Amino acid sequence: MSMEAPSSSASLQSRQQILRVATSKLIRQTQEGDKDEINVDSAYLKSLRNEIRGCEEVIPEYVDYLQQTTRRSMSDTRITLLSIIDYFFCRSHAFRSRIVDDIQGLLKLVCETDPLHCPLPGPTHKAKQLKVYAIKRIKAWHEKFGPGYIKLQGVPEFLKHSKAMDFERASAELLAEQRRKEEEDRKKTEKAKIVVASIRQKYDSLKVDVSRHLTEIDTGLRILVPSFEDSFDQPSSSMSAELSSLNTSERKKLHGYDDNQQSISVVVVSARPCVTISEENEDLVQTVRDAKTMLDSYRSDIQNFIRKVTACACNETNEFLKELIETKRQIDVQVEKANELKLEQKRKKEVKKKTRKDSDSEDSDLEDVPEKELEDFVMPEEIPRHILNRVNELEKEQQPSTSREPDNEPGPSTSKESASRIPILPFGLDLKYWGEERAPVQIPKNNSDSHRFWRAPDEDTMVTHDRSEVYETRVFTFVGEERRSEKKCRARLSDGRLCPRMDFVKCPIHGLIVDRDEEGFPLKEVEDSGEITEKEAKAREKEQEEYMRDLEAATGIDMSGKAKKKQQKKDRYAPTEGQAVRQRLEKKLLDKRAIKRISETLEAIRRAKQQKKFGDQFAHL
Repeated sequence: MSMEAPSSSASLQSRQQILRVATSKLIRQTQEGDKDEINVDSAYLKSLRNEIRGCEEVIPEYVDYLQQTTRRSMSDTRITLLSIIDYFFCRSHAFRSRIVDDIQGLLKLVCETDPLHCPLPGPTHKAKQLKVYAIKRIKAWHEKFGPGYIKLQGVPEFLKHSKAMDFERASAELLAEQRRKEEEDRKKTEKAKIVVASIRQKYDSLKVDVSRHLTEIDTGLRILVPSFEDSFDQPSSSMSAELSSLNTSERKKLHGYDDNQQSISVVVVSARPCVTISEENEDLVQTVRDAKTMLDSYRSDIQNFIRKVTACACNETNEFLKELIETKRQIDVQVEKANELKLEQKRKKEVKKKTRKDSDSEDSDLEDVPEKELEDFVMPEEIPRHILNRVNELEKEQQPSTSREPDNEPGPSTSKESASRIPILPFGLDLKYWGEERAPVQIPKNNSDSHRFWRAPDEDTMVTHDRSEVYETRVFTFVGEERRSEKKCRARLSDGRLCPRMDFVKCPIHGLIVDRDEEGFPLKEVEDSGEITEKEAKAREKEQEEYMRDLEAATGIDMSGKAKKKQQKKDRYAPTEGQAVRQRLEKKLLDKRAIKRISETLEAIRRAKQQKKFGDQFAHL
């Protein structure tokens, strides 16, 4: 007996330690989650429940620990501790008895029945929230367990006569909160009814089409892949009797199994059905494809309906929700069957064969006309002399040599007529100096004006660049016909149509324009190696250089980022001689330090002059 008592006390202390650690972790977890009440699914709460259920002897010590912790804690932590007490109060008789025995102490800690000696700690809004929550829990305890506990029956009367709190007002606040919650639930239910009614209306408009497409795809699949399971589900009685009369060896022979064989190789054919598309079932397969496409679109709509109805969760939507789920299940089954068959579209070769057959059938309607017999052309043995002379003349005219003199010089009348037909385009200085870097013309200076120090300003000899673009830019008006392309891209788009864009070489979206058939497939395979030839690379580099040159000329900013080009740009846009003189003088005369120094000097001169003239007069000082 002396050995059992210490061991039981040690196990009791270990359980109490586990309860304290689990309680502190549960409080910390609740506060980290920005909540006041505990989560009933928490692992720490399950640990507390298992320990208390395993040994009820720890309940008195645990209740004392909870009250001590409540006395030391702030109002937000007291709400969490009160939720723990409420959880075990509703589930354990021993826990209830212990709490009811010291109900007065608990009311001081959570209801502030003694504000002079035991006021509620801060924060203030949490203290008010603790009072409301405590009254709510105590009323629930009184309604549920009041008849079985005498002390608990007198708690409402005690709180009504308490001067520290207004029990009636708190009860009225709880009642108003309950009514407000009921009103919110009612509004939520009415809103859910409106949403469900609109969804119901949309579903009714789709229901007929969905059922029709389900029937189409089901019938089409039954025709394409007939089911023979019904004839083999139940074997006949005569067959079963014959099989039962056979012994083991006869059954092995019946199934092709010989005792002398050591191994049997069995080839299992794929159980997936295979459908061969031909001219006979092509229309049926297309119908199944169309029905599957429509069911896919309807399935997304029904999924959206299910999500909205589930969000509206009320009792009146259960039947409608079941109907939606059943419709979605039927669509999933039929679409899955169609996907297993892999009814893909016919390939390009099959389409070509079909078009060729159609063209042959169309050509067969025409009447056969016998070919006209033509005489065989016989090449003459010798070419006539005049033909050879004419050929030699044409070859001489096509020679690029300039030393050859023409045989027949045109007369004066002929040259005048041809000159009148030659178009003449006048040109100006822009074409005369096109592509040349024109330097400003130097004007000689005449300084021999017989004056000692005065001379004319240098700006008169400068050349202005305001109208320099006249010599570098020219605009030509195009009066010819616009070049148009009749070549369409005809690439297949995502919606099944053909691309109507027209261009000479490339489509801005689909790339190189090639010849295509009526379905949008290219007639010849285009080899796209992805490599750029040297010629294309040089052309692109040249275009890039021309673009950068034009951009630099338009913006005046060097786009290359090199020091050499910056120096060229600096030299190109160097200021004129007059501008340079003006900038140099501005830099010297308008300097801040120079202006300040000169201002101080002038002020000192002014004061000295004033002191000299009016130093003896007080009015001017």
